[in-house]
Amino acid sequence: MYLLIKDLYDKINLSKYRYEFLTDENLETIDDKYYTSWNYQVKKYFVYIKSIKNVKYCYYINKSSLTYNIKKINMKKIDFDKINFNFHNKLFQGTCFDGDMFDDGNFRITDVYILCGIKLADNIVNKMNLLKKYNLPKNMFFANYVNLSDYKQIFNNNFETNHLFKPNGIAFMPKKSGKKYIHKCDFVFQKDTSKYPVLKYVKLELPDTYYVDDMYNDEDIAAIQNIKISNEMNEWIKEYTNFFSDYHPTFKKWIPIKPTSEMVSDEDSIRRFKKLKIV
Repeated sequence: MYLLIKDLYDKINLSKYRYEFLTDENLETIDDKYYTSWNYQVKKYFVYIKSIKNVKYCYYINKSSLTYNIKKINMKKIDFDKINFNFHNKLFQGTCFDGDMFDDGNFRITDVYILCGIKLADNIVNKMNLLKKYNLPKNMFFANYVNLSDYKQIFNNNFETNHLFKPNGIAFMPKKSGKKYIHKCDFVFQKDTSKYPVLKYVKLELPDTYYVDDMYNDEDIAAIQNIKISNEMNEWIKEYTNFFSDYHPTFKKWIPIKPTSEMVSDEDSIRRFKKLKIV
């Protein structure tokens, strides 16, 4: 692992990619050299893919366990996880990108630094478009960026907000990688449930365990992903049995979104929805 970390520091100056919080007063210092997107209060990771001495490495590396100076790193305390995925051989020439790791295992790619051994100095959106040409794990998706003048668009971006995690602010990313700024704020955030199937849930004896009847498969235990959902389900299930539900293709579990008095969806609707999520 040391060889991989050393190679990362040889290629990237981590101090260039810091962040700083903005207040309402200094928001006006942000200009059109920045894109805007959601910011989430989740763990931030590098993904580093590299072949060193004929050994292929591909890992998530928790950015908070690193330091700006490699000499100050405690190698025993570096938080990393191996990625079990058959990446394209070209990526092992050296590829590094970073992003947000959600509790449900989804990973939101926010920037790309090195691709196939080449340091990228292009516009951040163009860089991510280059990475999109390669097959990536199903749990990975790309952040959506809009120009500063169009920042209100991100409030209507279903692709970004189509999961159970609420953003805690707006991120201002330099169009060419560098120091980013975060403006923390509270959102009145309501997930649009009109396109989600309705399934029946039955609470079992074990904590946070619910049987889900989707009528045709055996993946029948719901995914309760965090304490917020756990607390809500404990209250909801007292009055409701039917819930709008999302499907997690990686964990192969249904996820309750919110209760409803609507009838359970028909089998064909559930099947079509699940098929779209898996593709």
